[in-house]
Amino acid sequence: MNKLRKILRKGGKNISFHTPAHNNTLPKKFIKYDTTELEYTDNLLRPQNVLKELESEISSIYGPFDAFISTNGATSCVYAAVYAAKHKGGFLIAGKAHMSVYNALRINGVKAWQAEGLNEETLKNIPCGVIFTTSPDYFGNCVDLSYYRKLADKYNCLLVVDSSHGSHFVFNDKFPISATKYGDLVIHSLHKTLPAATGAAVLLCNNKELSPLCAQARRLFHSTSPSYITLCSIERAFHIMRKRGRALYDRVYAAVNRFKKKDLGEFEVCSSDDFSRLVLRSVYEGGQVVKELGKMGVDMEMGCQDKVVAIVTPYNYRRLGALAKRLRKINGLKRYVKNEKEQEKEGGKVVELDFCPRKELVDIDSAAGRRAYCEIGIYPPGLPLVLSGEVISQEVAQTIKNNIDNCFGLENNMAPVISYKDGGQR
Repeated sequence: MNKLRKILRKGGKNISFHTPAHNNTLPKKFIKYDTTELEYTDNLLRPQNVLKELESEISSIYGPFDAFISTNGATSCVYAAVYAAKHKGGFLIAGKAHMSVYNALRINGVKAWQAEGLNEETLKNIPCGVIFTTSPDYFGNCVDLSYYRKLADKYNCLLVVDSSHGSHFVFNDKFPISATKYGDLVIHSLHKTLPAATGAAVLLCNNKELSPLCAQARRLFHSTSPSYITLCSIERAFHIMRKRGRALYDRVYAAVNRFKKKDLGEFEVCSSDDFSRLVLRSVYEGGQVVKELGKMGVDMEMGCQDKVVAIVTPYNYRRLGALAKRLRKINGLKRYVKNEKEQEKEGGKVVELDFCPRKELVDIDSAAGRRAYCEIGIYPPGLPLVLSGEVISQEVAQTIKNNIDNCFGLENNMAPVISYKDGGQR
């Protein structure tokens, strides 16, 4: 009994450099706000009163956008965005995307292509009506959204931006320009970088044609029982950030710069467009570093290849000195060995995604040479190693096997592949 609560209480004592970005600072009294839709509490799926006012407040912060709050996380916002934009035609995914994007495309029956980046030549050859990109990525790096906007306008495309990790950009001019300046639809996962409870997100719409479709999509994809704890945390987060966001992130900026000058042992800080996204590289496997830091009472956001990621917020920046101290103690872990044969997409290469309706399950050792039924990758960061319809290489199959406990796309540790009848041959 109460085993989960005991685990959560124990973990709550650790230093937190991961989501949610309130870093265990939400008021204890929030549990009192766990209620439901009543005459006076409004209804998120048909907001008329206080929730409508909250969405208007968010709209005024991000610009001339209609705001559609979610307490189901950014995933439901991604689903809603794809639903709202699909009438424009096929989707071109420019750059890496979160696994929820591919699931949304599959559920909505959308034709889609994947490109490593975006250029005019690609748009000339792909009959798409929607450009979907991610900015910033998990490592705090942004794409040139002004260029993407120009191409979208030239080729009459909608621009949808998954800016899940960029909801804080609007509060301090030391950050990159907010994606809301460029996108027709922008997704923010609020709990990742603002002091809001897990599940807090918003879909922002800068296109009056799409707003009714966004409202309809939320009714289709969102739970009919939204979390009022999360809603209250969203209201609180924007109240704090509107009043003090600039000053708070100035302190984070100064603290990160001090951290970079410290002795970090065998670690170095990687460059990032977002100064609050601290990316550390070493000779060790990132996952091993995360486990070692966890033993020392510091929980990081993720480890990937030779890197570990910390999300620095106004609520944990004072603990950066403790992180540096623990980093200096790390040595003797398993070293990261880059596989030169790791699958990398060629620059400019476009892959048509194949959302085949039929699949079969095979063990990982038998998956190499087969065409993947769906995206398979490691979470976090939730980016695919192989796309729908792509052939699974021996190297990718081995990577999946080595990280099987952290993989998405598998079913009972089996790989879903397209059946031979549907072209799933070796």
